[in-house]
Amino acid sequence: MVITLFILVGFTGEFQVFSRASTPVTCQWDSYGSWSECNGCTKTQTRRRSVAVYGQYGGHPCVGSAFETQSCEPIVGCPTEEGCGERFRCFSGQCISKSLVCNGDSDCEEDSADEDRCENSESRTSCDLDKPPPNIELTGNGYNELTGQFRKRVINTKSFGGQCRKVFSGDGKDFYRLSGNILSYTFQVKINNDFNYEFYNSSWSYVKLTSAEHTSSTRKSSFFRSSSSSSSTHTSHTSEIHKKKSHHLLVVQNTVEVAQFVNNNPEFLQLAEPFWKELSFLPSLYDYSAYRRLIDQYGTHYLQSGSLGGEYKVLFYVDSEKIKNSGKVLKNY
Repeated sequence: MVITLFILVGFTGEFQVFSRASTPVTCQWDSYGSWSECNGCTKTQTRRRSVAVYGQYGGHPCVGSAFETQSCEPIVGCPTEEGCGERFRCFSGQCISKSLVCNGDSDCEEDSADEDRCENSESRTSCDLDKPPPNIELTGNGYNELTGQFRKRVINTKSFGGQCRKVFSGDGKDFYRLSGNILSYTFQVKINNDFNYEFYNSSWSYVKLTSAEHTSSTRKSSFFRSSSSSSSTHTSHTSEIHKKKSHHLLVVQNTVEVAQFVNNNPEFLQLAEPFWKELSFLPSLYDYSAYRRLIDQYGTHYLQSGSLGGEYKVLFYVDSEKIKNSGKVLKNY
């Protein structure tokens, strides 16, 4: 009996500790670190602060940015203001091959400087097609291995590299021109055999579940489509189901690939101009704030290969009233 009493007292003490931990904790910033080296291109420097105490148990989150920027006087020049040697220099400062100048394609991604001053006698068309495959820009996005999220483009998917390589889509019955950074691109539909089946006894239970999932998912950014179009589609879809509340539902889901791609080797890739400029703006001496900011925007990796596609969902409606009137029994799947 004495041993039991001591055990109960011990547990009571533990529960009191946990109850005190549920008090709201407000987020607190740590102090800023030192300023980075003055950037010769932007004439600015940055410093960073980290979170000292994270908001918990309903406490207020930290407000404001982790970075602070101010103007400064640089002591080093800007790399983008220097020449390109034998290559052509875009207005942004990026260098491209002279063979890409006046070829009818805008190989200077942001300013089209390579086609700006071309006389009719100089201009030559490198291809009779300038339409890239749908959603080709997704193949150039960066990827953050630390967070598992896709980031801004690191590869220039708009430049054809002076080449005229075409690929045919049997589904769209049309030809598309491949980017110079794409090694191979194939239109081939692939569907996994692993179908996901879900059965709902009423449409109300389905609407309740999907509404909760949709509310949670819209808080996260979507990589393949905008949240606004997703929201309107979802609202219209659930409204239709609300009208059919006497139905049982069988939901079949699966993923489908529509195209597969392989990007070129790193030494042959042309960088996206915004990413290239961010790289050229990095301080010559390592600065944690500047490099961390670059990773936050563009990620840690580029896509060597992958596939484009999405998910599809099919809903089968079973009329409960008709089955009941027919005398048949509806069995669970």
